[in-house]
Amino acid sequence: MNARIPHQSPLLLGLTYHTPGKSTYDKGVMTACRAFTAAAVFAIGASAAPASVREYPVKPVPFTAVQLTDNFWAPRIHINRTVTLPTAFQKCEETGRVDNFVHAAQALRGEIGEKERAQIPGFPFDDTDLFKVIEGASYALSVRPDPKLDLYIDGLIGKIAAAQEKDGYLYTARTIHPEKPHAWSGKERWVL
Repeated sequence: MNARIPHQSPLLLGLTYHTPGKSTYDKGVMTACRAFTAAAVFAIGASAAPASVREYPVKPVPFTAVQLTDNFWAPRIHINRTVTLPTAFQKCEETGRVDNFVHAAQALRGEIGEKERAQIPGFPFDDTDLFKVIEGASYALSVRPDPKLDLYIDGLIGKIAAAQEKDGYLYTARTIHPEKPHAWSGKERWVL
């Protein structure tokens, strides 16, 4: 069988599934892969040489200076900004990941009792899920401003900042219930 991989990226064009006993690779792609590998090896070797010997002719540019207008990446970037990020933020709200920071801030201010303290986050990594979505949204904002998204992220950052302890420590499960944080957490702060 020599079926093409659906939704191929430009780098993978021409790759085919391997059928045992048959040679089904695309020779043009293999040649391109070998050329890319040789160029990478050469670049690594060249980078080890002093800069005065040979300058690399390609200069990096910030990703904010690049606009993708093609038919492959541009639609995916649009979907990421308009569908994926709002859905990820919605899930962080629905699953209580945002509320964890609100509860941690309340705990720091002494506003919650033992009953609320016992309701620690479900997973020890809940905080990082929100951080990762904010990071993705920040990248999206850097190439396409969106005042509504910007305002939403500012609100989240305010909630996160309110949950951070004076010495910089930020782990909602431990802040909410310092004596009994999540079972997977270490016994002490800063320790796994």
